[in-house]
Amino acid sequence: MIGSSLERIGWGMIGAGRTGRTFVSVLSGIPDAELVAVGAIPVENALAFSQEYGVNPHDGSCEAVLDDPNVDVVYIAVPHPFHAEWAIKALEAGKAVLCEKPLTVNAAEARRVVEVARRTGKFLMEAMTTRFVPSMVRARELVSQGVLGDVRFVVADMGGRESNAPTSRWSSPALGGGSLLEMGVYPVTFAYNFIGRPNRIHATAVMDPMGVDRSCVIALESASGAHAMLGCTLEARTTSAACVAGTEARIEFDGRMNCPQGARLMLGDDIVEQLPVIPHSERMRFETLEVVNCLKSGLLESPKLPLDETVSIVETLDEIRKQIGVRYPFDRAGEGPQL
Repeated sequence: MIGSSLERIGWGMIGAGRTGRTFVSVLSGIPDAELVAVGAIPVENALAFSQEYGVNPHDGSCEAVLDDPNVDVVYIAVPHPFHAEWAIKALEAGKAVLCEKPLTVNAAEARRVVEVARRTGKFLMEAMTTRFVPSMVRARELVSQGVLGDVRFVVADMGGRESNAPTSRWSSPALGGGSLLEMGVYPVTFAYNFIGRPNRIHATAVMDPMGVDRSCVIALESASGAHAMLGCTLEARTTSAACVAGTEARIEFDGRMNCPQGARLMLGDDIVEQLPVIPHSERMRFETLEVVNCLKSGLLESPKLPLDETVSIVETLDEIRKQIGVRYPFDRAGEGPQL
């Protein structure tokens, strides 16, 4: 286990695409972190990425990242059908793991990855920006303090205009395409912040010819009677705003909900408090800081996003997919692919 005596944390990255570039720009501003190895498929992508950012490329393979003794934690930034495979390989190689959202494409895979993390005694966390940005942290504090009264209603959506070409990753069942896993995981996770695991789920969707969802609307109900109305779409760029309303007050979020650009506590029509916001370009900074702090404290999971909650969220996504009729080729009677 990595202990508190570790002064500098070496990061490896699997995947060298757009998300990886954003991650590198954020990582460079964290004093206790350093990117030391990059791997990708094809390896040429990793070699070009490493040259651009001055990183030791090894041979550009993902396996070389896992073999590097200078790598303490691996950031996994490949398409989500490959998250489970590389998370398990990294954990079994003795590395901590920060894995892009969703942690896995189905709950069977999520449970398996978590089991491996616990068996190997290695840190694991989903890279869910929404859980760690300052406005969301403050919102959870306000709710836990009872400032909103009893939470009764949550509204959230995430939408963008993405290709519907059959060859695009957005439409490909083999790549876990569809609005739910790409966009919908954000509002579902947001709802979990405030109403917890739902005991009733209802979902409808508009499908594309490839058999994945282009848009999805989701209703959740908790045991307390709180409701959430959630949406996601690949057909239009929405405001992607959100609101959590209680019996006494509400919190409104403006802008892309994975990093709100405005947030305020409202009592009726009056603004009681402006919640802290950060530039959208800094959205990955706080999840990365959480990993660094957890590793230095010797923690195996983040108290802000426990592994059991991550698994529960993926179980909810599974139920939504079941209701709207999205089935991927790697779903095997509810079980993940054999890795």
